[in-house]
Amino acid sequence: SHLPTAGLSHIAMYLVSRAGAGIMGYLEILAEWVNSGRRERVYIPESPFLHNDMIASNRLHIVSDVWELSAKRYAEPCVVLAGHPSLRFGPVMHFL
Repeated sequence: SHLPTAGLSHIAMYLVSRAGAGIMGYLEILAEWVNSGRRERVYIPESPFLHNDMIASNRLHIVSDVWELSAKRYAEPCVVLAGHPSLRFGPVMHFL
């Protein structure tokens, strides 16, 4: 909710992770473990999570590596979620 209130709702987000698509899939399966407000939304034909809406509107892109990211419509400004805990290895190095 921060990006829309700051007038940045058009900013694209990229998740660079080999497990990213699988993680997003598990969120749908394990919805009974979320808070009660989201749990109620699981049973109606509406997405209980914001990331589904962002994927549908092309604001969130999930890619497995940096090279796949460059093949997509990568444009700045954007938010790239890519990293290693130390920020010294992995796909984040491409952006530093």
